[in-house]
Amino acid sequence: MGIVVLAGALLACCRGLHDDPVEVTTWDAAPSWSNAGDRLTFASLGDPQDSVPVMGLYAVDTTGENRVLLSPGGSHSTWLPGDTAIIFMKTNFKLYYLNLNTMAESLLCDCGFARFPEMSPDGRYLLISRHKVYRYDMVTDSEIVLFSPGLQARYDWSPDGSTIIIGDFLQT
Repeated sequence: MGIVVLAGALLACCRGLHDDPVEVTTWDAAPSWSNAGDRLTFASLGDPQDSVPVMGLYAVDTTGENRVLLSPGGSHSTWLPGDTAIIFMKTNFKLYYLNLNTMAESLLCDCGFARFPEMSPDGRYLLISRHKVYRYDMVTDSEIVLFSPGLQARYDWSPDGSTIIIGDFLQT
């Protein structure tokens, strides 16, 4: 089983429980594994070794090699099946689609304060949070509310896409 630890730095690794974590990068957050498990996307304040660090969405191999800026201002991403594209949010809280082969970026949804996208295993549905949890249909360009209030909700799909797990902080 692999281990990923977030504690001020994104640490990735581990092919076994007793492997030492390998530091991939510094001050990074919101990591997302590629479906193949060989790359990560993450939000970063930039590489401190750069003369002008750029805050945005980055990708890196799980070895820590081949770090690349995917989109300035990008964060919180999810991979599409086949690992040829990602969907992510930007600081303007709009959702964008990025073709990783051409690096062409396009607006997917101006859904208003959309956060934390999570793609279904079949690539048809996208879970997003906008003070409620929505399921956005990529084919019909429609959405339904799954959970409310959902302000701090986090969610994930079962591997076969038949079930969605949602957790939220309850306020009393």
